[in-house]
Amino acid sequence: MNYITEILAFYDYIEGNPQMTDTCICLWHALMYQANKTGWQNEFSAAISTLKLRTGLSKDAIYRARNKLKQFGIIDFKERGANQSAAYTVNSLASFKQTQSATQPATQDTAQGAAESASEPANNNKQNKTKRNNTPKSPDDAGELRQRQVAEVLAYLNSKANKKYNGGVKKNREHISGRLSDGRTVEELKYVIDVKCEDWLNNAEFNKNLNPVTLFRPANFDRYVNQRMKNPAMGGQKPKFEEI
Repeated sequence: MNYITEILAFYDYIEGNPQMTDTCICLWHALMYQANKTGWQNEFSAAISTLKLRTGLSKDAIYRARNKLKQFGIIDFKERGANQSAAYTVNSLASFKQTQSATQPATQDTAQGAAESASEPANNNKQNKTKRNNTPKSPDDAGELRQRQVAEVLAYLNSKANKKYNGGVKKNREHISGRLSDGRTVEELKYVIDVKCEDWLNNAEFNKNLNPVTLFRPANFDRYVNQRMKNPAMGGQKPKFEEI
């Protein structure tokens, strides 16, 4: 599995499944972190105490969320008894999406051909209206694109700063989304992560500031994005808007 690809596929899935609750989202992120930590083993164990710590959820909330995730087909788990942690499997949503994309065009072509054969020609206006109504909605509409961008930035922060911020937590998303709404780019947000990791990653006192709220708060972001890296080899490129 590829961590970022799975996160993006997960948020695509959420777009079409509004019944996905915040607790399910939190638990999925915690299980993905555990799966990544074990080297993407097909089956891995996760103690309830560990999941409670990583999600902030109660034991009962975790039980309800994992049952719902299993119903969705996103995960599987089995109890092992005798005070042993449950065994979990996280199913690849990216692989499922690729399979679905590969079969969808053929199905659409067959259905369209049958419909055209069965119907009589209509006037041009009616045909144009039908075509517009049957045109699939772009997968990169504003809402979906924003979710993908937020997920990408948060995953980059977790990777660079050795953190595990949960994308299901509102405060971890809102400042990233806010800066993107201001017209900032994903590359600029990543640059801020790079430049502040250079300053704080190995600083015991300031390492705690490598979080989405501090980095992307409006009052801080403008200063950070204009800061020059001392060692460009340690991170990303300087944002293009500064190259005057």
